[in-house]
Amino acid sequence: MPCKCRMRALIGFCAVAQSSLAQGYLIDTIYTTSDSQVSALAVDSGGDIFIASAGDFWRIRRISPSGVVTTVAGGDTSSADGVPATSAILPGVSALAVDAAGKNIFVASRLSAGTPLEARRIDPSGTIHMISGLPQFQCPVSSPDYCGPGGMAVDSNGNLFLAIPSLSIVIRVSPSGEVRTVVGGGNLDGDGVPATLVRLVTPLAVAIDADGISLLVTEFKPPVSRIRRVGTDGVISTVVPEGGVHLTSDGLGILYLTEPLSESYGSLVGAIRAVFPNGTIQTIAGGGSSTQDGVFGTDARLVMTGPPFYVNSLAASWQSRDGTVLLLDGSTRSWRVRRLTPAPSCTYVLSPPSNLNIPAAGSGVSPLTLSVMTSDQRCPWTATVDQPWIGITSGSPGTGNGVVDYVVVANTGTKARSGNIVIADQKFPITQQGTSQTTPVPTIETVVSAASHANGPISPGEIVTISGTAIGPAIPAYLSLDQNGSVATVLGGVQVLFDGVPVPLTYVSTTQINAAVPYELAAAPNPSAQVKFQGHTSDPYLLKSATTAPALFTLNASGSGPGAILNQDNSVNSPSNPAARGSYIVLYLTGEGQTAPPGVTGAITTLSPVPPLTPQPLLPVAVNIGGEAAAIAFYGEAPGLISGVLQINTQVPNTIPPGSVPVHVSVGGNSSQNGVTVSVK
Repeated sequence: MPCKCRMRALIGFCAVAQSSLAQGYLIDTIYTTSDSQVSALAVDSGGDIFIASAGDFWRIRRISPSGVVTTVAGGDTSSADGVPATSAILPGVSALAVDAAGKNIFVASRLSAGTPLEARRIDPSGTIHMISGLPQFQCPVSSPDYCGPGGMAVDSNGNLFLAIPSLSIVIRVSPSGEVRTVVGGGNLDGDGVPATLVRLVTPLAVAIDADGISLLVTEFKPPVSRIRRVGTDGVISTVVPEGGVHLTSDGLGILYLTEPLSESYGSLVGAIRAVFPNGTIQTIAGGGSSTQDGVFGTDARLVMTGPPFYVNSLAASWQSRDGTVLLLDGSTRSWRVRRLTPAPSCTYVLSPPSNLNIPAAGSGVSPLTLSVMTSDQRCPWTATVDQPWIGITSGSPGTGNGVVDYVVVANTGTKARSGNIVIADQKFPITQQGTSQTTPVPTIETVVSAASHANGPISPGEIVTISGTAIGPAIPAYLSLDQNGSVATVLGGVQVLFDGVPVPLTYVSTTQINAAVPYELAAAPNPSAQVKFQGHTSDPYLLKSATTAPALFTLNASGSGPGAILNQDNSVNSPSNPAARGSYIVLYLTGEGQTAPPGVTGAITTLSPVPPLTPQPLLPVAVNIGGEAAAIAFYGEAPGLISGVLQINTQVPNTIPPGSVPVHVSVGGNSSQNGVTVSVK
């Protein structure tokens, strides 16, 4: 079986991710309303969203996952109990909650000082019922203009919890209608005591923890607040010592809190913070300037309008455990229900990978084009520049795959200049010539095996090294993938042609190019190579072809000495780390010729679920170590590397002497170079 390829750094041709951003949350809008007031938000396990808002009178609306909006409660017909919820007159709504099955909707009322507390239940038939037992709790005469439950939540057993800020308690209503205080009402401070004995200060919000039973409470102690937890044993503890106004839990063990970013609560610019199970607290939304959708949450500007006592602006479903959180946002002078969704792990590939040959005249008003390819259509990005002579004309920002148009103004100086377009966290280098600069014509001096550095015939798929003058950029460029996932044929402004066909490039610099010979060249007995760079093309360099030209890679990249070989434990073989006789080692070479299935020029080798695991040379392969034939356990194109690099897993003969012994590989009767050794103990 193929082993993990640690030779990538030694051989230098691996497929690497071009760029990635740390996972965050993306924000979008689900629902928008122009109602004058919006006070509460809830979501059930099926993804139905409930929102309380007021125009001429209060309504509760349901927004289905497909976007269908229906009114489930609120009208101007009746104040009676046991009537259809859609005709019931609702006092100002302070909180919403939905039970685990999504069948019962609970509505808490925002009441005047000195009046009894009030909450209602809407049953599955759509009938509204007053919850008995609450009138024993009365809003103090000294309370603010309005009072009532500041937040509600329903646990997996159907118990309804209500936070009562004006009374500094949390009460529970069981499915049978029993009402009791479960947090607050005592005179103890601190943690580790029964929750009914503590002195609770202004509980604003409640939520159910990931176990579906434990209770989470936001305790507001101006100018700060804290999050407390009541476990199944009834004992209270502090989860977040400082922070949080509104609160929800997604059932994955992640808590979400709203945080003010200003001192005024009339029009509160805020942020959403996540508290992860390991205690890490991270801002996931707010603090930015964007009011658009499809951006990272931390780029968004959020306005949570209204006093914090009366706007329950967060919701998540601990039952569905889908990792999303909902919030109310008034940032565009209308209320929006917005969704934060865990972003994919975004990878970005730019094509071409650079533009290193802009003439001094620039591009003027004619835009140049840069393609952006992402691993997921939800991945957002913005293109910026680090030099004033580069301008973005269109295409930025974007989400998913896209195209950026840019222009380069004329360079009036005599020297070349360099700059970058930055997309995600990677740079797109641009080099522009100076006005008096003349570019030399590239010249090829040699074309040799990239492994042995021997001058000889080349074989299909072989990795070769081209040496010369003025054949590439002063700043080396390394392997990159094109939009099809293949090794790019334009790198650092360089293109290499074999009989007029562009070939994959793994490295380019002023004096050296590493390239892959196309498999299609097998039919050409006397091919030629040319280099194109900075508008010039070299003279043809004549070559000879062979069916195979095997050559082993070496540690020092000289073509001789210790081979680029792995021991059985996946460590690098060397005189100080020899392989045991009888153990297996891994060899890497090039020049193995055409394969079955046929090799694909520039492809990155992947494992097949059925034999052969990777393409194998058409001609016979043999290994000789220390003058003795060695058994082969596996041979085929090296997984994760460019096609044209062969991997062989072979056994060190038991009968050879210890020390540095020669190793040879033959393919189709042609042998690899002399002077390559493996260390044996």
